[in-house]
Amino acid sequence: KSLGEARRRLQDEAVLARVSAALETLFADENLSLARLARKACLPARDVSVAINRATGLNVSQFVNNRRVAEACRLLDETGKSATTILFEVGFSTKSNFNREFRRVTGTNPRQWKARDKAHLLCLVMGLILLPERNKLETSSNHNPVQEGA
Repeated sequence: KSLGEARRRLQDEAVLARVSAALETLFADENLSLARLARKACLPARDVSVAINRATGLNVSQFVNNRRVAEACRLLDETGKSATTILFEVGFSTKSNFNREFRRVTGTNPRQWKARDKAHLLCLVMGLILLPERNKLETSSNHNPVQEGA
């Protein structure tokens, strides 16, 4: 039994690798279907669906939307584009579905995601600004004129 499970797990991983590779060129298509994804991966649609479900616990739509949300997060972090512009670029056709899926995947909404990023960047920038000052203070407080005269 466990040998069969191990074999099935390996098969699922192989299917997932092919599907993930195919998804890289297809995820932004708002009309993407299981049939088209399976064709691109050169696999039967049923095998794709079953493997995704078994390996990830997600249905095909959730699996595709995870990739879309990952790209949306990258674009929110790396560009000045609005969430509305991004949602269409990554393959969502409605704002409500984008927001629902974004929250499911990240636990937050796009506005909070961007605020989190700005807060994180602000902390990094402030740390870089304050760090040299702190280092100067540490250096001057370690300055011991008695040791210099010896």
